[in-house]
Amino acid sequence: MSTRRGFLDRNAWLAWAMLIALSIGMLVGLFSLIVWLLGRPVELAPVNAPDAASPACQQLTAALPAELPSHEDNGYGGDMGPLRRAALANPAPAGAAAWGGTGGTEGQVVLRCGLPRPAELNPTASVVEINGVSWLTLPGENVDTYLTLDRTVSVELTVRLRVGREPVQTVSDAIRTTLPALPR
Repeated sequence: MSTRRGFLDRNAWLAWAMLIALSIGMLVGLFSLIVWLLGRPVELAPVNAPDAASPACQQLTAALPAELPSHEDNGYGGDMGPLRRAALANPAPAGAAAWGGTGGTEGQVVLRCGLPRPAELNPTASVVEINGVSWLTLPGENVDTYLTLDRTVSVELTVRLRVGREPVQTVSDAIRTTLPALPR
């Protein structure tokens, strides 16, 4: 009977060792997947932005912050914290930046500089001033798009609805201090 008990003890230890090894392997795999997803660059489709490579757009993209504040809901009643500036996939369009992207084709906030003046601007357009910058607002289904109206180059900022307006305020500060305003 002692031989049988020794056999069971050895099998029990072996089962525990395999369970622990499997658990560690799963955690390492999950961690690797998360790191891979967060490290992937954001792909931005090319758009008509004739002034994107201008010195003004280069100055703006260099002055943009590494993080934007956000109140994005994490699904548990709390927020996700700041949105980090994401790397752009090659070929990266000139005059562009993205924050909060987890790879693939979208960021939570996307900026494009050097676009033509917005065709949507008309006498009934919704215009707001945020931190000293005039924006034409274009509400969408899942995003709001903001287009500057009072700067020497046009800037478009697309913000996912769940992120909040804080990124617009922060980007407005960078635009106000970097891009000259048009005379009124």
